[in-house]
This record gives sequence, C-alpha cells and structure tokens, in this order.
Amino acid sequence: MQFETDKREAYELMQIAARACVDGTYDRLHALAEADRDGRCVVLPCKVGDTVYCISDCSDGVDERTIDRLVVCNDGRISISDGPYDGHICYADELGKIVGNPFWSGAFLTRAEAEAALGKEQQ
Repeated sequence: MQFETDKREAYELMQIAARACVDGTYDRLHALAEADRDGRCVVLPCKVGDTVYCISDCSDGVDERTIDRLVVCNDGRISISDGPYDGHICYADELGKIVGNPFWSGAFLTRAEAEAALGKEQQ
C-alpha cells in the first residue's frame, strides 16, 4: 500500500513540475527546491486565522482557539499561538505535525480529531 501512495505522490509532484515549466513558475519551483535542500523550508500545520481545537485538563469539552501567529523557534519547532501574551497553544515539527502541548492535553487541526481524542480520554 505504501508503494502505491509513494507512486501517486511522485506522479503528483511530476505534474506540478510540468505545470511549473509550462506556466513560467519554474523559477519559484527551483527556489523552493533549493531552499528545501538548504534546510530552509518548513510545512506549516495551519495558517493565521485558522482554528485549532484543544482539550484542556481544566474543561470538560473541546476549546476552540483562533491562530494569531506562527513562529519558528531556534530548535526548528513551530510555535502556534492565539495571542500576544501567554497565548502559546502547541508546537509543530518542520513537517507540520503537532508534537507538543505544554498547556493542553491535546491540540488538533479538526474538531473531529479533538472529539475522538476526548472520547478516548474519558473512557
């Protein structure tokens, strides 16, 4: 199954590269590839204005937080915040996966994921 997924992803990447050559965005694609090779690319898990769904140890449900800023930290993690002061929600790694939640028992990009995790926690 993994082979089929890798094959499909490779095909999609080839399509993107072909389109870039045709529509003149090759320079951008080249710059992105170069930045990736240099370790200067990150995949953001969300964008400013998106909602992150959090499970708090202090509440019984899922709290919604609107993303105010994303900051790349010195260690390469991405800090996801909902306010300028003590608004830190969680961290994500350079591939966009949420990896740490110092103040929440869980942070999720969809309400369904948060509710599923909350259900498991309550069992």
